[in-house]
Amino acid sequence: MCVCAIAMPVGWSLKYSNSDCQPASGWFASTDAHAGRGWSPAKCSTYCAGKGYAYAIVPTDKNCKCSSATQCTSVSSRTTWNIYSSV
Repeated sequence: MCVCAIAMPVGWSLKYSNSDCQPASGWFASTDAHAGRGWSPAKCSTYCAGKGYAYAIVPTDKNCKCSSATQCTSVSSRTTWNIYSSV
């Protein structure tokens, strides 16, 4: 049995803790049938990077949404939400 960790994409790291970024995509847990709940920060960041986004937003319920470098213009306080970024 593999207990494999998904590494963060190259160049991605925690940008803001306890924060949300707007505007952003919709939540992928409810709209992306192949994913479901359970996004780790690395998995969400990898998914967002693959779609061409620069930001991955992951709250404690392990949902996932993304934002582009030009979209993330408003960062607001959200306890236990984290924003990961390549920029």
